[in-house]
Amino acid sequence: MKFDNVQIHEVIEILRNSHPPGNTVCNEFGCSTVKEACDGDRATFKHQRIFSKVKLATTSPVVESNMLVFFREQDSEGRAVFVADSIDKDELYPYDTDKNIRMDTSFGWMFEPFIDSKGVQCVIMRRFVLSRCHMHQSRMSKDAKEVLLTKLSQVFEARLQRFVDLFQSRGLPPVL
Repeated sequence: MKFDNVQIHEVIEILRNSHPPGNTVCNEFGCSTVKEACDGDRATFKHQRIFSKVKLATTSPVVESNMLVFFREQDSEGRAVFVADSIDKDELYPYDTDKNIRMDTSFGWMFEPFIDSKGVQCVIMRRFVLSRCHMHQSRMSKDAKEVLLTKLSQVFEARLQRFVDLFQSRGLPPVL
């Protein structure tokens, strides 16, 4: 995605304001939050642990997510990165994959300044998302797996749309 006539610090300010709390993300994901714990500085680093229930007609399995979220802006190069990665092993709060669905998600949004062929100052954004559900196969219903995997892409598209809407509200439409 390309943002014309904008400086990277403007993009970063909008990004920081577009990141919703964990319970909002859970609701977009088709889940209701059971428990959420966040530690750290929202501007640079955050540890986020969420337990939520998948809203299904027959059952409501618990989904467990435990991740670190990093944000870094490099003034010398004019680049910025917003990434999250799941915690593989947490000795303080171990996963309970016998009872819960473990949702591992990694995502990244990378930003860099760019001058296009017309000499216009812009910012280029690249993004990715990787996700995996873990649970003993006999205990994870097909419905739960379908809801989680289907909603995942919708959630990240909704985040992107929220980001784009904030740009447009400031008169800075992105070039998709």
